[in-house]
Amino acid sequence: PSPVMDHVPAAPGAAPVDPARARRYAEALVDECLLLADGDALVIFCEPAHRQLAVEVVAAAARAGARSAKVLYEDPAARRAFLLDAVEERIGTMLDWEHALRHELIAPDVALLQITGPEVPGLLDDVPGALQGLEISRRVATMPYWGEANAAGRVRFLIAAWPTTAWAARVYPELPPAEAAGRMLDDVLACARLAPHDPPGAITAHAADLARRAALLEGLALDRLRFDGPGTALDVGLLPGSAWWHVGRPDGYGVPTIVNWPSEELFTSPDPRRVHGPFRCSRPLEFLGREITGLHGEIVDGRLVHLDSDDPGGAEAVLGYLDVDEGGRGVGEVALVDTSSRVWQTGRTFSDTLFDENAACHIAFGFGFDFTAADDAQRARINRASAHLDVMIGSEDVTVTGVRGDGAAVTLIEGGRWRI
Repeated sequence: PSPVMDHVPAAPGAAPVDPARARRYAEALVDECLLLADGDALVIFCEPAHRQLAVEVVAAAARAGARSAKVLYEDPAARRAFLLDAVEERIGTMLDWEHALRHELIAPDVALLQITGPEVPGLLDDVPGALQGLEISRRVATMPYWGEANAAGRVRFLIAAWPTTAWAARVYPELPPAEAAGRMLDDVLACARLAPHDPPGAITAHAADLARRAALLEGLALDRLRFDGPGTALDVGLLPGSAWWHVGRPDGYGVPTIVNWPSEELFTSPDPRRVHGPFRCSRPLEFLGREITGLHGEIVDGRLVHLDSDDPGGAEAVLGYLDVDEGGRGVGEVALVDTSSRVWQTGRTFSDTLFDENAACHIAFGFGFDFTAADDAQRARINRASAHLDVMIGSEDVTVTGVRGDGAAVTLIEGGRWRI
């Protein structure tokens, strides 16, 4: 491989990273997660601070035979400026070229990579959740084709993270900045099964482990789940015959791509009408650029009826986002993760949904996933919304029990660990 970054200055906010490690990560994303083939095209969405990884991914895509690899930089500071100063009716406007790009991305030979990791954590703290929800809901409403394609698995996408100096300082506050950045890269690569001790093929092997456990869950033919722990006594009804999804499951084109990396979860979309009980988040919620601690509430008949938080104004910000449309308070996802997760074992809260949802069991308010349903009748019952918000409710103190149609109970997770 050519030394693609040797003569390029570091981007503002970027963490110093050994080029060889960046290259190894990029190759894994292209070759093992996206499964980019000769003649495919790749589009990358990222922040300027992710430039090193983006360039290495482009180089890896070129070596894989890509016909095109483009980088589209998004600046959260510019987004914040528009949200705060724009006339409200202009928020969420989409231009023709944005629709054209998304239509191009709905194809078997085009892949999308989204790189996460904030250059400036908390940048959007002062932007009302209702404004951010309004932006998202309006954009979603103008492109139903995009939601339909995602639901059918016809968008080949991957979300992966890259350290930034400020993000690392937030996650490892006890360390000097340079040391924090190095520690974060170690943890990111370890969670991605790219630690020095990981053998070749560790990514594929992990996806196969998830597939085996998903098959066990589906074989149990569960009617509902029960979560019991501090502040949580939640019943989650399941749709008959629904699939437990995981990375590496074939998409709408039959390609077993890995869509979120790292990934430790098995997830499905529940019957939103059969979700009841109180819950308390076991980890802080990273919500549209702000961290909210102690989020807790109650769900009745599948709808969030009460929400509060330890942080003043935190619950109000979340509700402002969810209440943009009717389905925002409905439950669209339930996911199972145990404490063998490498993300959990770091002992850190990353303040990034990609990582934090892979540390613990969680539910999500907002839209559900059609591809988990067994048929059209079940698909019609999945919750519809423009929002999707994951909240973590699992820990070593939360027991997850599966209940079959005949009432028989099966302990799934106890003491934080899988029992099947």
